Amino acid sequence: MNLLIVDSHDIYLSGMVHGLKSIDEKYCIYGYNYISEWPVGMESLILSAAIVAGDCSPSILARSLEKIKNTLPLVPIILMVGDDSGFRCSEFDNYNIKSVLKRSTSICGLHDVISVINSGFTCYYNEISSSGGGRKNSRLLSSRKEEILRLVLEGYTNKQIARILNISPGTVKSHIEAILIKMDVNSRIKAATTYFMSNQGVNNLSMVSDRNFEFE
Repeated sequence: MNLLIVDSHDIYLSGMVHGLKSIDEKYCIYGYNYISEWPVGMESLILSAAIVAGDCSPSILARSLEKIKNTLPLVPIILMVGDDSGFRCSEFDNYNIKSVLKRSTSICGLHDVISVINSGFTCYYNEISSSGGGRKNSRLLSSRKEEILRLVLEGYTNKQIARILNISPGTVKSHIEAILIKMDVNSRIKAATTYFMSNQGVNNLSMVSDRNFEFE
């Protein structure tokens, strides 16, 4: 999985690089302090995401986003902002921004968001998203249903989940149907991403369940 990271703060840049590689050694990360450091040929790379510091000056951020738009127009962008940021994504509607995260988001949370946006979703923490369209869970799911949703999020089919959990495919299907009804969604992927991105997610899971997110 190829990633581009642009962040003038060395401590954040090195932390993200080493942290993501510790989760998955298959990450191939191109990290730069400034957009001007990009080498020739970046446009030929197939990138899963571009992670950009969103708490820099507006002019620097605009230049970074504009270069990504012109060079890598299809690459989804994740902006990292300060915890007290008043950033509004609506000011940058012309760019392919798929997620805006707080600096305090864990590395495991960042890794999961990368997976989510590569599944076609957009997610913001609730101070940033003004659409109000997110739906929070009314209560936690059972541990078995959470286990199934995590495997769904990791890309496993119902039959594969059944083999992993040593249960029948019919049982998996029944659990998923019950989850869809309880969460009022119409797809297993949407159920998994919505559940684990909700601030009511399970605390003992190493995901972004301790953050507040909303989906568009």
